[in-house]
Amino acid sequence: MWHFKDGLPYVEWRGGTKTWRSLPKVALKQLSWWLVRPLLIHWLRKIHQQSRPIDAPPAPPPLPRRLALAACWLNSFRPYEVRLWQSLGITTWDSLSQKIPESHCGVAHAARRAHWPDQCNPAGAVLSNKAALLELADPAWRSPFLTLDRIAPPEPPDWWHQALTGPGLVLKPLQGNAGRGVVRFRFDGEQLLTEALGQAIKESKQVTGSAMSALSPLWLLEHWQQIIASQENALAMPFLQQGPSFPTSHPAAVVRVITEQTMPDAPIRMQIAWLRVPLPTSQEGLALATLIDLQGQVLPWPLLSLNTEQQQQQDHWQSLLAKGPIAALERCLELSIAMHQRLPPIDQVAWEWIPSEPEVKLIEGNSGFGLMVPQMFMVMQQGYDQ
Repeated sequence: MWHFKDGLPYVEWRGGTKTWRSLPKVALKQLSWWLVRPLLIHWLRKIHQQSRPIDAPPAPPPLPRRLALAACWLNSFRPYEVRLWQSLGITTWDSLSQKIPESHCGVAHAARRAHWPDQCNPAGAVLSNKAALLELADPAWRSPFLTLDRIAPPEPPDWWHQALTGPGLVLKPLQGNAGRGVVRFRFDGEQLLTEALGQAIKESKQVTGSAMSALSPLWLLEHWQQIIASQENALAMPFLQQGPSFPTSHPAAVVRVITEQTMPDAPIRMQIAWLRVPLPTSQEGLALATLIDLQGQVLPWPLLSLNTEQQQQQDHWQSLLAKGPIAALERCLELSIAMHQRLPPIDQVAWEWIPSEPEVKLIEGNSGFGLMVPQMFMVMQQGYDQ
């Protein structure tokens, strides 16, 4: 982060400060950011403006020049991050510079863990392997799962075809992140239906009823690898939905809980938690989700307007959460702390749960998670106190 003090520029790294005397060492690294990036953004903006449909919604207004210069040119905040922070009343560089940009998350995690035992790498290794993490959970806290490997293809377990012909099977990379390669497969009696639950996927070939017998774990793994353009191993589990205490949504609402420990022998506590709630798809086919904390506060998304059905769904969830504690959500908080206690020493973990009933189900845990959303929710819960 670039700052000025006593009239002299200095560069602050997470975990240390380098003064103006170090500028020659970093100047070349900054040239591409300072010179190439503004030109690239200028031309991309011109191309985007020329390609916009006539009836497209208006483009967002430009950021204040001084704030854009400090945040997006000298430093590495992206414009959408600045607009999100503006929606919470953080409109000056002095206040914004206290926040961690998304591009700094990896550095921030590493600096915080630098003095922990083995820099928290043993815990990170468990968290990066979804099957290994699920093995740590009590069977009641997780759905059945299967690791899919082409070298040693497994036999289909008892629940395999029941899930495939019922609610569906979800396949995702054994060591994936950010919703990459998460695909739901469901056989409706005539064809195999494919649905991306995270990032977009390739169009898949249709599989008819006559091919049902071919839907073995190995066949489905190879089919999944083809449509996500990857040869990695997968984790398969039944498609899950939230319990009847919650409004319906598709796919399921996900509870994200961040647990933290200030030092290896300190107690583990819940730092922040929220829900990611999918909203009904718009007429334009746009799939949206809203982020709501456990008190019913919605994370603002400037320039994003909801239609009537989407707004009603969001209001329904807000009203439910504002009424007070919900047993399934409290259980997610409790079990997140319990799972953190089972890991080797680590300072922070982001857990994902499906609030199913009668018992919630663990989806995964992450050690290298984004920090913008938890920072924003913490500001909101502090009453916009900067």
